[in-house]
Amino acid sequence: METIMSIQNLLHPIHSNLANGTGRPMHIIGQLINDPWYTNHALRTLGGTHGTGRNEQILVPDFDVRESDECFFLEGEFAGIASKNQLNIQWIAQQTLVIKATIYDIDVETEWDLHPYSKPMIAEAEAPEAKDGIRSNGHHGNSKGERSGHGRAMKLWMNERHKGNLQKSFTFPCDVDTANMRAKLTNGLLKIMVPKIKSDGARPSGQVQIED
Repeated sequence: METIMSIQNLLHPIHSNLANGTGRPMHIIGQLINDPWYTNHALRTLGGTHGTGRNEQILVPDFDVRESDECFFLEGEFAGIASKNQLNIQWIAQQTLVIKATIYDIDVETEWDLHPYSKPMIAEAEAPEAKDGIRSNGHHGNSKGERSGHGRAMKLWMNERHKGNLQKSFTFPCDVDTANMRAKLTNGLLKIMVPKIKSDGARPSGQVQIED
C-alpha cells in the first residue's frame, strides 16, 4: 500500500487513493491502472485538470490519515482559513471525498484602516532573494510589487504564504457512511471522521456540514 501511495502522490498529489493491497508488482500496476484520478471524470473535472493531466494551479494542503476498525480520521492544515464557510466538502461518489478552499491575499488598507485618500503611484520592486519568479527556498512566487485594493504603493520583499485555490481528495478502500461523517475546523486545522459501513445500498450524502 505504501508503494502505491508513494507512486500516486508523485503522479497526482491532489488526490490520494487509500487502496488496500499487497506490494506485488502486478497488483501495484493494477491499482495504478484503476486509479480513480484517471477513471473518475467528475473527480478530474472538480480538480480543473480534465484533459491536461496537470494541477499546477491548485495548492495541495497537508493531511494526516489514520484508520481504525470503525472509522477513518483525517486532519488537514488550512492555514489562513478561519471560518467553516471558506471550506467546501462534498462527496462525488460513495467512496470519494473532495475538500476545497480558497486563501485570499490581505488587503492591508482595509485590514489596518489606512487613509484611502493617499493613492501614490504603484512601485514595483524585485525581492532580493527572488530570481525568475523562484524564491531561494524552491517555491514559485511573484517577485514584483503588488497593487493593494485601493492603489497604495507596496514594495514586496517576501512572498512565501500559500494563497489561491487549495484542494485535496480521497478515495476510501471500502464503503463509508457518508451520512454520518463529521467535520470540525479549529485554528486552521480541519478534522474529519468518516465511519465505515458493512452493508450495501448506502447513498452519498453530497455536501458536508462542518460543526461549530
